[in-house]
Amino acid sequence: YAEYTGCTEIYSFEPHPELFDRCQKQAEDCLKKNPNLSIKVIKKALYEDGEFELSLEDNESSLFTESSNKLKIESISFKTFLKENNIKDKINRIKMNCEGAEFVILKDLIESNIIFDEILVQFHERDDERNDLLKQFLDRNYQVWGHYRPIDVWPVWFSIVHPNTRPELIAHAKHRR
Repeated sequence: YAEYTGCTEIYSFEPHPELFDRCQKQAEDCLKKNPNLSIKVIKKALYEDGEFELSLEDNESSLFTESSNKLKIESISFKTFLKENNIKDKINRIKMNCEGAEFVILKDLIESNIIFDEILVQFHERDDERNDLLKQFLDRNYQVWGHYRPIDVWPVWFSIVHPNTRPELIAHAKHRR
C-alpha cells in the first residue's frame, strides 16, 4: 500500500505480546524491501489512555471478552497518539481490526477533524452504533462501502473514503474483498 499511495510513515498497534513480535518481524522484513519507509510498531492497544486487561483466548484477544486468561496491557487513545506524534492534518489510510475498540477510535477521529483518504474497519456487532458512526462520515461527504466475504450474511468490513481521494484509490477501495 505504501508504494501505491506514496505513504512514508506507518504506525501499527498490537498489545498482544506474541502478535507484537510477529508485527515487529513483518515491519523489519518490509523495511528491508522499502528502506525509505518509517514503520513504528507500538506495543499498546489503541483505545483509551490507561491500563486494561486483554483476554488471551485461543481465537481472539480483546479488551471486551470475558476470560480467566488475561494480561494487563497499556493503551493509548487516538487523540493522545495524534498529539504525541504531531499529526494534525492528514492520514493516508487507517486499517482497524480492534475487536470492539473501533467505536471509541472512530469517535476520536471524527472529533479530531483529521482528513484521511481511507479507513478500512471491521465492526464488531453493535449495529446501531456502527450505523450512527457511518452516518456521521456520510454527513461529512465521505463515501462508505461494505465488503462481504463468502461467509458473511452482512458486511463486516467497511471502507470509508474521503471525497477528494484519488480515483484509482477509490476504485481499489470499492473492489476490496
